[in-house]
Amino acid sequence: MTKVSPFPLLSRIAHQAGVVEAAPALDEIKAVLASVGINQRGWRLLLSFGDALLAPLMPRAHGSVSPSMPSFRTICALLCLIQQCEMDVLPPPELTRAWMRMRFPSAKQDLGDVPVGLFRASWLEAVRRQYEGYAFHLLLAEELPAVVRWFFSQEPPLSGQQLKNPWRWFHAQAENWSLRCEQHFSFDVWKPILPTPVSAGSLRIIELLSPAAVEDEARCMRHCVDMFIPDCECGDYRVFSVQVIPTGERVATIGMINDDRVWIIDDIRGQDNEDVDEMVWALAVRVRLDCNSVETLQQRFRF
Repeated sequence: MTKVSPFPLLSRIAHQAGVVEAAPALDEIKAVLASVGINQRGWRLLLSFGDALLAPLMPRAHGSVSPSMPSFRTICALLCLIQQCEMDVLPPPELTRAWMRMRFPSAKQDLGDVPVGLFRASWLEAVRRQYEGYAFHLLLAEELPAVVRWFFSQEPPLSGQQLKNPWRWFHAQAENWSLRCEQHFSFDVWKPILPTPVSAGSLRIIELLSPAAVEDEARCMRHCVDMFIPDCECGDYRVFSVQVIPTGERVATIGMINDDRVWIIDDIRGQDNEDVDEMVWALAVRVRLDCNSVETLQQRFRF
């Protein structure tokens, strides 16, 4: 005799998704879940907690399945994440609710795209803050959405080693990224030396044409390029910001100095004076060549 499913609500959602018959037997539910990646650990969690797994996901008014109910696909994605964390318990219901209601940067992204390392870090941090009684709501309402926005903006994606970091690392990376994406309006003060914008792939070069713009670059990138503002004002120095086109994130700052009417690269630095990759250097060389070609034409015109 086949056993009746001990989680009727999950069975009902699975039936509405068209993956099982009405009132499915226990073996039928197990087979369907196994086909989408639910292993023995996940199955034991379901047997232990049943429909309690779905409690944080339910709309306020209980009753028949409504459009606001979670999809079977989303429930499976959540269960896969939980089983991979190897905790043998369910995460705090508030954290589960926050993840299920997350607004991802793209409509094509959902809970199934969240890596287990990030999910596990948020889980451990949520429990720690619950025990400490500190900033638990802040974690769910502000930090978690900010980290998700940052994570899905990264190119290339994070490595497996990076995904093993604790929550404070994820949060610090997201805060720094958000700072680099800030843009402040300022009026041009000096004339540009770059004739046309320079871009390659997802990167573009922005020439900074006012003291306020250079100060803002120094603040966001946490270096001292603003010390060259007097040189910019007298025409001996220029500052360029390397930015990601889709997000406006600043990835590097280029400084060029005028040496006997020839522009040369003085320095290129990332946030906190970090070194930059070869693509940024290649862009900087293109900028230098373009600036010098304009300077040469202007000298010929004056002659």
